[in-house]
Amino acid sequence: MHTRRQHFGPIALVAIIGIGASAASAADFPKVKEGLWTSTTIRVPGQASMSSQICLNQDVLGQMIQVAAGATKLCTLLHEEHSGMRFTSQMQCNFGGKPTKSTSVTVFEGDSAFRSDISLSGAMEMTVHSQHRYAGACPADMAPGDLLMPGGIKVNVLHPPIPSPMPGPAPGEAK
Repeated sequence: MHTRRQHFGPIALVAIIGIGASAASAADFPKVKEGLWTSTTIRVPGQASMSSQICLNQDVLGQMIQVAAGATKLCTLLHEEHSGMRFTSQMQCNFGGKPTKSTSVTVFEGDSAFRSDISLSGAMEMTVHSQHRYAGACPADMAPGDLLMPGGIKVNVLHPPIPSPMPGPAPGEAK
C-alpha cells in the first residue's frame, strides 16, 4: 500500500471522521467499541462518496471530541441539544468576515455504529453525510488515531503532519 503524507486541519479531520462540532465533552458521548471503524462520507454538492478507515480507542475519540468542541471557541453556539443517543448543535461562524451557520446532528446506534450530518450555509454551502461502522480489530500496520483515506493517504489525527514549505524562493526573494 502506498502511503502519502498530507496536511489536514482539525476541522477538516472532524468533518471526515464525522464528529460534529459541539460544546459537549467526551463524557457526554456514548462509549463506542475500540478498533477499526469504516466510514462512508458524501459531501454535497458535487462529490461522490469517500470511504475511509480509522483505528479508534477511547483516548483518540475523546481527543477528537475535544478538537470539535474547540471549534466552538471560534464560533457562537446558537443551540445545543442532547437527547438519548442524538446530539445536535447549531453555530454561527465567520470566515473572512462572512457569516456561516452550521448545523450538526450525530446519532449513535449502540456502540458499533453512528451517523452524522453536518450542514454549512452562508459564506460556505455544503452538507456532509457520513455513516460509521465498527469493522473489528485494527490491523497491525495501524496505530490508534491512524486515518486511512482514498489514495493511500494515511495521517494520525492526534499528530497530523506539518505541511512542507512550498518549493522555490521565499516571498520577496529573487527568482
